[in-house]
Amino acid sequence: MNKRILASALCLSLFAFHASAAEPGSEALPFLRLHQNPASLAAGAATAGTAALLPFGGDRLCAGASYLSYMPSVSKTDYISGGISSRFGSFGDAGDELSRFGATLNFTRGAGREVYGTDYKPSDLLLNAGFGWAMTRQLSIGLNLSYASQSLTEDYSLKAVAADIFLAGKFGGFSFAAGASSLGGGVGSEETGDFSLPASAEAFFAYDFPLAGKHGLRASLDADYYFSGAFSAALGAEYAFGDIAFARAGYRYGGDSIIPSFASAGLGFRFKGFELDAAYLFASETLGGSFALGLVFHL
Repeated sequence: MNKRILASALCLSLFAFHASAAEPGSEALPFLRLHQNPASLAAGAATAGTAALLPFGGDRLCAGASYLSYMPSVSKTDYISGGISSRFGSFGDAGDELSRFGATLNFTRGAGREVYGTDYKPSDLLLNAGFGWAMTRQLSIGLNLSYASQSLTEDYSLKAVAADIFLAGKFGGFSFAAGASSLGGGVGSEETGDFSLPASAEAFFAYDFPLAGKHGLRASLDADYYFSGAFSAALGAEYAFGDIAFARAGYRYGGDSIIPSFASAGLGFRFKGFELDAAYLFASETLGGSFALGLVFHL
């Protein structure tokens, strides 16, 4: 197991070596770091979007779609997302709570406001595939690969391939993930020069507190150190009543990072495998008024 972990760390360091730095908050393709999941956004986006956690998930199969109205009062962009994830394989006697592997496939399409004096709308596209492997009953590694493109005018667009690599673990009610996000080369053109991707070293921690009866509480902490020198962190909480109703709230400190600070809150309701989630962002001049809605099917 030690050799496997060492190999994972070496791979991570090689990816990080190729991630170029930039001025804090000036990186290209910021939507790479934008959480589309309403359940995540409602809790301050205090979660790590890595496939390394999939083998420890609660669903054998999960599929969903969401809508996000982002920065409606500043520069509104409407995002439509969809995706599917699955965990499979078994440790034999570990029961249904642990699988050997997890995989996910997602897409996001965004359209901004029309450019003044034209009928052209800037657009974003993000395709993502991830794979997680549980090396032991407590530790796993995961790799996410993303293709992102952003069309800014009719004649100018940016494209990039990015990677996330993480080590994750779950020990009873405690879970964590640590690694690097949005790693890749420079993005740009001869006209504008090179921009860096919003790459960072990231750590995520969560703990599930068992309460009386059907009540439960989950607290999450997420921290990012961007290679540009910016720092951000988020704290979130989710209260659950059985597997039926959820209330979420959180705060993300953005600092000089590519995603500004915001507070958020939201609700979720689940019935016969279907879950409806909503999130609202506030306490932010830039992101205030943003909201997200999503529908997920759990199996």
